[in-house]
Amino acid sequence: MKGIFFTAITFLIFFSIILYVSIVNSANVERSSRISEKISAERIYYSWNNVRDHLFTVLGINVTEDHQANSTQINETLPAGIDVKNFLGLYQEFINRTYRDKAFDIHFENPGGQPIDLSTLDPKTFFNILPMGVNYSYCGGGPGTPCQFGQNELFIYADDTNFSYVKNVTVYLKLLNDTLNCKPITGVPQDCEKWTGGTPSPTPNCSPHCLNLTMSIEGNDSKIYNFTEHYFDLDRPSGYADNVKLGTSAAGIDISVGPLPVVLNIKLHNTEADSSVTITFNSTDFYVNIATILNVTSDFGRKVSGL
Repeated sequence: MKGIFFTAITFLIFFSIILYVSIVNSANVERSSRISEKISAERIYYSWNNVRDHLFTVLGINVTEDHQANSTQINETLPAGIDVKNFLGLYQEFINRTYRDKAFDIHFENPGGQPIDLSTLDPKTFFNILPMGVNYSYCGGGPGTPCQFGQNELFIYADDTNFSYVKNVTVYLKLLNDTLNCKPITGVPQDCEKWTGGTPSPTPNCSPHCLNLTMSIEGNDSKIYNFTEHYFDLDRPSGYADNVKLGTSAAGIDISVGPLPVVLNIKLHNTEADSSVTITFNSTDFYVNIATILNVTSDFGRKVSGL
């Protein structure tokens, strides 16, 4: 009887040990799985952000959304000084070689979910601020107008309905190689600061489509010229600064305001400038929609989101 009792006790002890080891092993497996999933999720997250940030570096563009100030700011150098389309193709090759492995895939997609090559991105529809429908692009869309990233001309578009969301626009151009060739006249804005065509409104009462524009140009001698008129009726051509003269006769800047859907057009002639364009809205409910989707996928998860 004692033999049976001790045998049963031994069996229970042995079974308990096996059960304990099994539980510990299962817990370790589960913990290892969670750690692996966490590492994979972190890799997905950091890879997605890394690719996104490098894309904007390749484009030479910095985009900032400030929802406290209700504004979007786009900073870049015009013209870019590089073949942006070619660099996009090279960056696509870099992604293919650097990031892709058997358990990891990174690619760009169109809104329909189809993979695309970066060099096919359309600079005319690349920046859209939604839901306002404000478009920031590099070509006017006219016959024969080239449409390329980082060129010497930029446009802001909005239709007559969506423009109602725009509170004001601030543009700061810092010339990199030229000074402004201005002729100061006592009591009159210098010709670098004065609209030479159109009829700016003296007050903000040019509704329903009145643009509040602050325009400044800085020469490479650090002299800053601030345009004195600020309000423009976008239902008609209401502001021109045709060929703001720079230090050489071959260089200049054309600036025009309106009519809608054109809000603002800036064109550089034989000069280079750092541009900072800030669009302020009367709502915090907006986001910058980049016309491509970045898909980062692994065996443990994925991050698919617009840039």
